[in-house]
Amino acid sequence: QKLPGFSEKLEKRILEGILMRKQEGRRFLYVDAEPYAEDFVAYMEQSAAVKSAVIAGSYRRRKETVGDLDMVVVTKSPREVAEHFIKYEKCKEVIVQGESRTTVVLENDLQVDLKTARPSDYGTTLNYFTGSRAHTLALRKMAKERGWKLNEYGIFDENGVDISGRTEKSFYKAFGLDYIEPELREMRGELEAAHNHTLPKLIKQKHIKGDLHMHTLYSDGSNTVAEMADAARARGYQYIVISDHSYHIPLLHGMTPQKCIEQWKEIDAYNAAHQDFTILKGMEVDILEDGSLAMEDEILRELDVVIVSVHDHFNLSKKKQTKRIIKAISNPYVHILGHPTGRLIGKRPPYAVDMEKIFDAALEMGIIMEIDAQPKRLDLDDIYVKAAKEKGLKFSIDSDAHRTYCLEFMKYGVYQARRGWLEKSDVINTYSLKKLKKFLKQ
Repeated sequence: QKLPGFSEKLEKRILEGILMRKQEGRRFLYVDAEPYAEDFVAYMEQSAAVKSAVIAGSYRRRKETVGDLDMVVVTKSPREVAEHFIKYEKCKEVIVQGESRTTVVLENDLQVDLKTARPSDYGTTLNYFTGSRAHTLALRKMAKERGWKLNEYGIFDENGVDISGRTEKSFYKAFGLDYIEPELREMRGELEAAHNHTLPKLIKQKHIKGDLHMHTLYSDGSNTVAEMADAARARGYQYIVISDHSYHIPLLHGMTPQKCIEQWKEIDAYNAAHQDFTILKGMEVDILEDGSLAMEDEILRELDVVIVSVHDHFNLSKKKQTKRIIKAISNPYVHILGHPTGRLIGKRPPYAVDMEKIFDAALEMGIIMEIDAQPKRLDLDDIYVKAAKEKGLKFSIDSDAHRTYCLEFMKYGVYQARRGWLEKSDVINTYSLKKLKKFLKQ
């Protein structure tokens, strides 16, 4: 603060940025770890000694970032498996090598720990190394209360007999629990729900029928309307929403009323030529500092889907930011609140906002909460998703694609939705086109 121009508020923002960078250095985005995880597993499965190989830990629970990878390999030849493990071409350093555990560091500095398991121990070992730690400790406490012993090798009753079985389903059954999906194992009520048979039937990728948020050359995207639609059709979707930016931030080259007319003609022509697929007309509209929208109501009323999002003024007070967003979603033509907290994982924290007030307002006004599936956003996060679901809100899971290949991001949004306990019925883009249109007009 002794330097000229450095206020206390500016210093705080700089320190927050440094902290975020440090945190980013310790963890990897899921999307960055994924190709290494998949390739390493494929390599391991080339060995005849490997019966199966699975990445456990936070990766298997689909957390948005991972610190390292935990690989569980079923084998009767642990020494042979360890030798194969350290010869993976992308290993740059072997930290430790042994029959029970081996650790390497990959070329991108991602650490991978190998844990071998006998076929008879597989279910318990996989559960143990999947975690979370809190979930595992709670299970261990349940075992102790029954006079049992739980470790990574099995569940041993009072007579020392292993009652865990060979699979995770039999592992949970030993406790009288329904099977708990890995994404739910965070000690947020899953053990009670498993005991009461009230676990959610989690949404799956195959349930998604369309994508409600993407961009084209009309704003800051890299592909045409037709190219985005063709790519979505190839994925098996029934519909998409083209939702280019409104004209507010010059860098995004957003939609003016004239550009809207041009784009709508293009969409109408595509729809006329494709009876098996529909492009809905939409827009991602900037929320201005005072909560008004960067597009006239005369345009908004003509759209099938209106998404409103914050793209600037992230540092307003919590009170002002909350008021700003609530005013924006109060517009009668708005359907979806886009990437509601504005975070960029590891780079920009969520803005200060009272999400409970926003959820309450959204519920009253029939506003959908977006799960933006861009791997650097995943916004809403899983904790807010669960909280919003408990309020009774509905969701859209959207790729926010700016290129055709980014439509693939949808799966990361589904992972986040599953961590937030969402079922198919909670997500509006699992609806048929007819049902979606009816819902949007309510």
